[in-house]
Amino acid sequence: MKTAASTDGGGPIEETLKWGDPAYVTSATKSGNTIRVVWKKARPTRYAMKLKFVGDRRIVFGENDVLPKALSPCVAAALTYHRDRRAARHASR
Repeated sequence: MKTAASTDGGGPIEETLKWGDPAYVTSATKSGNTIRVVWKKARPTRYAMKLKFVGDRRIVFGENDVLPKALSPCVAAALTYHRDRRAARHASR
């Protein structure tokens, strides 16, 4: 949430469920992709953060892992993915 608040153009984050997993979306601005936090019973000590850019991209963590600071730019990119694509499309015209 801290990254979302400090990302220009992302907008407010809405917490919801997607496929039964906690998901975070920029529904007001529609500027980004959905970020899902996935946990599976088969691997109870691990979870994944799914960031969809082109195809599925996920980053897997252990339950006691500290999230790396390097994750912040990945989250910011996911939250502004559509905004950045629209800007690039308009710039190329």
